[in-house]
Amino acid sequence: MTTNNSSRFYFCTRVRSRGQLAVALRKPENAERVGRAGLRDSDLETIQVSGEQAERYDREQHADLADKRNELATTAVQWKEIDSESEQLRNRLPAAAADLEADPALEPHARWVQTVSFERFRIRRIGQAPATEEGQESFELKRVVRVDKVSRAQELLHFLRALLDPARAPIVAALEARGFDRNRLSDLANQAEGYLARVQVSTKMVGSEASQLESEAVARQKKQWDACKRMLRVAVQGDPTLERLFAAC
Repeated sequence: MTTNNSSRFYFCTRVRSRGQLAVALRKPENAERVGRAGLRDSDLETIQVSGEQAERYDREQHADLADKRNELATTAVQWKEIDSESEQLRNRLPAAAADLEADPALEPHARWVQTVSFERFRIRRIGQAPATEEGQESFELKRVVRVDKVSRAQELLHFLRALLDPARAPIVAALEARGFDRNRLSDLANQAEGYLARVQVSTKMVGSEASQLESEAVARQKKQWDACKRMLRVAVQGDPTLERLFAAC
């Protein structure tokens, strides 16, 4: 059993071995040696049950982790489809803008296509600017475009929602003339929205509740084990099988 700096306890083979020893000592044929050592059945029950609970919660976390990995694999495939389809849209936008410019009444829509941006930024500190007159150090800050998949999906979704507004109907018509109709735009928006929802679920902390329950179960077992360890050592003496079980604890 190991702990980290926050005193969280984890299931391991030692926890299982302690539970197995408790099961063996609770058998009727060992009742006399248990009594002679000063142990009570409730002591052994706590060690056994806590170990079983810890193992179950540990197993749940591994299963949850496998599910999350499958979810992430699915989102990777989904992103490839979104990225490919959005590239097809980007390829058509300059030509659609040019088509709109050809009609003076539609020029405002052409300018919207050419200038609209839903890029997401982060602030990055670059270099070190000269110290101020007061001698304080200062840094230059720069806006940097986010290029991670989540930011790109959010940018795409915001763009598509704005594009599908009835006020942008001429732009949609221009894209439709280029083979990218409203239904295709709506499908792409739904894919981006679904991707973001799936990523949010997949990246949540895995098994946080089960992890806490595992830690509590192992802690209960450890507390009971430490309190009874000397009596347990006495109880197993003279029985090779019990002694081997105790050695594994």
